[in-house]
Amino acid sequence: MRRILSFAAPMAVPMLLLGGPLQAAPAKECAPPADTVAKLVALAGEVAGQSRDWEKNPAVVVVDEVPRDLFVLGDVHGGYHHLQDLLFAAGLIAARRQAPDRIRWRGGPATLVITGDLLDKGAKSLTVVRAVMALQASAAKAGGRVIVLMGNHEVEFFSELKGYEKKEDDQTFHEWLVEKAKEDHLDYLGQIHAGTDRLGVGGVSIGRWLQDLPLAAKVADWFFCHAGNTEGLTVTELEERIRSGVSLAGFRTPFLSRSDSIVEARLGNHEDRDDDGKRLSWWDKGGRERPESLVRRFLTALGVNHLVQGHQPGRFELPDGRQRKPCEPYSHFRGATGKPDAVFFVDTCNAGAVEDSEDEKKDASPGGLILHFKLEGPPTLTTGTLVGYDQKGHHLDLSHRTGWETGEKP
Repeated sequence: MRRILSFAAPMAVPMLLLGGPLQAAPAKECAPPADTVAKLVALAGEVAGQSRDWEKNPAVVVVDEVPRDLFVLGDVHGGYHHLQDLLFAAGLIAARRQAPDRIRWRGGPATLVITGDLLDKGAKSLTVVRAVMALQASAAKAGGRVIVLMGNHEVEFFSELKGYEKKEDDQTFHEWLVEKAKEDHLDYLGQIHAGTDRLGVGGVSIGRWLQDLPLAAKVADWFFCHAGNTEGLTVTELEERIRSGVSLAGFRTPFLSRSDSIVEARLGNHEDRDDDGKRLSWWDKGGRERPESLVRRFLTALGVNHLVQGHQPGRFELPDGRQRKPCEPYSHFRGATGKPDAVFFVDTCNAGAVEDSEDEKKDASPGGLILHFKLEGPPTLTTGTLVGYDQKGHHLDLSHRTGWETGEKP
């Protein structure tokens, strides 16, 4: 068992300030001024995550054995119908258009990794969370495994509570909860931050479940995180940095909130630019280190051959000048087997089209994909084939985008 530095317990905060269980009451009896609500919510954001049991819920999940069937799904973003369609197309659930409490796993011993961002943009964030919670529990009972990571939208929800710079038709989970609270006269937002809500399937707290999600996962020789940048740290070092940061500052810790963090880093869209004005990605060091060398160094530190990230649905330019189109599954950088499969990009617009411009929409790949890696070999060097499915169940050939041979339908 790993020994991690321990820290003093955070200062006690009255349950009322944390948004503890409240009984329904007329709005006029429990409606403090807006500025007071904002202050209380901000305080809840600072302490969210500090009560986490890190031994039971580690920052990085480690699975040593090789799953013969490894499924990967990028940012769902409140897209409940997309989620069901993709899980059904991959054979992981038995039926579509189900209520979240009726979702049942039929993937046997397979492993599914969701790379974060269940929340925001789409209108059904709560339904998505409830469904994924139910799917995870059902998979565990059936001998399978569902690993759900935190993305920047989960981290931001529990830290600043202001969401992201949303588009006109988007809805943040925060906004939805505020409106729902007005209807029901209940402090849903405060309860979720305190982990005392009962909004999950079977009355389980979705706040506690979300706050306990890992930030990364290592499965055999594959590493998964939301935004890709592991900063050259080992798995143990990542665990320690995340654990110490959240324990001291909640999800506002700079290790997670920085613009180049493991949940926030952008590709070709970073605020920093090189001398020619080109926007940088997390593998760009302004000429101080070649991108291929940096990626290889990062993977070596993690003890893996592949890194899989979501977070980026739009277009970006790769070091060799090629461009990844919006919503397109893609891989790049030479891996251990000589294929360009060191880094996989798997945000394929699973909540619908989220491109940044009309030009990108015209050039975008169809939104919504789930990837199925059929793996073999030892945990230190897996090989196999790759199958992609869209929400209509089409079997897609991704070999020209990833370097992996296309497998057969399950």
